[in-house]
Amino acid sequence: MENLILKAGLTAEILKDPVKRARAVDEYNAEAGGLRGLLRGGKLEQASTHPISAEVSESDILRYLRFVADGKRIPIIFAAGRATRLRLPKAFDALGLAGLTPNILSELNALREGDEAPLRKIESSEKLKLLLAAGMNGENKSPQDLSFIQRQLLRLRSQTGRLIGQEDALLKRWLTNAKFAVVTNEANRSAIALQLAGIQFAGLKPEHVYILVQPEEGGLEILPGGQTKFYDKEVWPEGHGKPFIDMQADPKAAFCMNARGHLVALNKTFVAELQARGVGRAVFAQVNDLHLLEDMMHVERWLAADRLIQDGADMVMEMVENRLQQKGGGIFKGKDGSVVMRDTICMKSPDLESYSVPHSLSRMFYELTVQGISKITPQTLPAYLTERKTLNGRVVLTREYYSGDSSSVLRGQAIQMKGYELDTFKMQSRIPEALERMSRA
Repeated sequence: MENLILKAGLTAEILKDPVKRARAVDEYNAEAGGLRGLLRGGKLEQASTHPISAEVSESDILRYLRFVADGKRIPIIFAAGRATRLRLPKAFDALGLAGLTPNILSELNALREGDEAPLRKIESSEKLKLLLAAGMNGENKSPQDLSFIQRQLLRLRSQTGRLIGQEDALLKRWLTNAKFAVVTNEANRSAIALQLAGIQFAGLKPEHVYILVQPEEGGLEILPGGQTKFYDKEVWPEGHGKPFIDMQADPKAAFCMNARGHLVALNKTFVAELQARGVGRAVFAQVNDLHLLEDMMHVERWLAADRLIQDGADMVMEMVENRLQQKGGGIFKGKDGSVVMRDTICMKSPDLESYSVPHSLSRMFYELTVQGISKITPQTLPAYLTERKTLNGRVVLTREYYSGDSSSVLRGQAIQMKGYELDTFKMQSRIPEALERMSRA
């Protein structure tokens, strides 16, 4: 962190002034993101996307099924976020968003006044305390006890079975070889593991179901005089790009499971494990993407990405129409003809702000080659600075990595389905939509 402070030119005089500090951090992030190097004639060139066709032939489906039946593709579901926008008590960190069930969401919905349930009501609800304990233990007495992550793995199993049909040998091959991974944090990894064991891993082998633990770190507290000191009484995740780094850099970050849902250390990097198992592709998605409750196989997306990967791409990003005019991940033309993505964090400076609301927004859904993931390191992925407020009002600077920046390390391309919209669950006001989706899953 001290090196980032020096690189950003954050002197004590700048650090103690909130306005100067914010401006300096924005300038540093703009440079770290590298978008200014792509400016041509003072303007960034938006990249176009390759269209996804929703129509697939039987031969396309068979080719895909053979690919996944051999265990060559792994879904990696990102579930390490704290879901702070849900404004839930700290006790809910033990589940995260991934571990929330319809029973829990229904009770939260009943407590809401307007868009949010008051914290005092949530903390005093005896029913919520019981439901939270059940979720942490992986109990599933009824479908209403099945969490987001359980439903997504069950959807993968059922959808695969329907597509395979009467080909029993092919289904057996898939169950023997299929892999599944979840990125968790320290707080929710135990509950997620128990929940997956509670559904018997949907028929997959426990040793083929992985937990990747994203560490949480402190930062540099800014003192009144502009000096800094390390602060770790509260910790934060370092962004969804950090697991990408750890997959090939940290042999202590990855675990498989036994039948009871206990974590078993791999003692090697996740990339090394995938390569040893013959896995060549990974799909990376967010647990809060409500589309996953209906589609976990993504046949048409795999086909579109496969064509681009055959042509040399390492990373294929899916975009959606930004009808809500949200800030987020936008794509630009790289210098070598590839597509690069950058998030809002590096577009807060005056000359880049207009690009932070892109026409096509990242769904944070990537098809990657495992060989590509092996190229992502702390040296190749830019580290950004983020200012955070602690519970007692201290100001702390932390570092953050973004997964979309991997598109500059790798050869990136982008795909998009016409008319497809973002559908996520991160706020209490979206509980009804989440419950409606879960009722159909």
